[in-house]
Order: sequence, then C-alpha cells, then structure tokens
Amino acid sequence: MKMILEREDVNPNQADTKSGRTPLSCAARKGHEVVFKTLLEREDVNANQADTESGRTPLAWAAAKGHSGVVKMLLGRKGVHTATPDHKSQTPLSLALSKRHGGIAKLILEWDNANSDTAHRGGQTPLQPSTCSGD
Repeated sequence: MKMILEREDVNPNQADTKSGRTPLSCAARKGHEVVFKTLLEREDVNANQADTESGRTPLAWAAAKGHSGVVKMLLGRKGVHTATPDHKSQTPLSLALSKRHGGIAKLILEWDNANSDTAHRGGQTPLQPSTCSGD
C-alpha cells in the first residue's frame, strides 16, 4: 500500500464511481487507522472531500462509526472542517451525538473551542447545521 501511495502518478483523491468515496473516506468509514495514517501523510490528500452519495466527509464517517483514532488524526491535521453538513444536514458532531459516541463529540467540541475561528465552518457554530435544518 505504502509503495503505491508514494508514486506521484497515483491520485489519493480519486473517488470511486459508485458512491463517490475517496480512499481516505473508505479508510475513515472502516476505521483502518494504518491505511488512514498512510493516506493522511500525503500533502495532496484532501481531508475535507465529501462523497457524492451521502455528502459525508472523512471526519463525518469516522464520527458516525465511532472511530476515535481516525477522528484524532483528522483533528490533528491543519484545515480540517468540523461542521460540514452531509446531504441530510448532519455534521460530524451531530452524527457522533446521534450515534451515542460521546467521546468523539467531546473531541470535536474541544477542538472547535480551541480553534474558535468560525471561518472554517462558514460562519456557523458547530451545532447550527443540525439545529437549524428545516427552516
């Protein structure tokens, strides 16, 4: 795996044609930390790329599935958006809360509090997309 990812002609952001998931999203969804870390080490990987089927980002998948190790790796990467809503207006935080992954919700909230500049959230607070949907 690592040898393939080291090749410059391999695009780590290439989504599959069925769900629009990238390798990073697939690794986040399945909780494959070693694969995820290897992908995340590439500077050209887009950690915020949402899939086309659900609109979920890698952070949203990891939060929904309870993969705290993946969530921690993502929150450690500069520029990760924590409140991007999916096609059902669910954010990584609202997904973590709805799936009863309180530890992950706490990680996201602590990261958001430490990085209180809301520019990465489109000017919204972490809960706004989930609490204001349906207006």
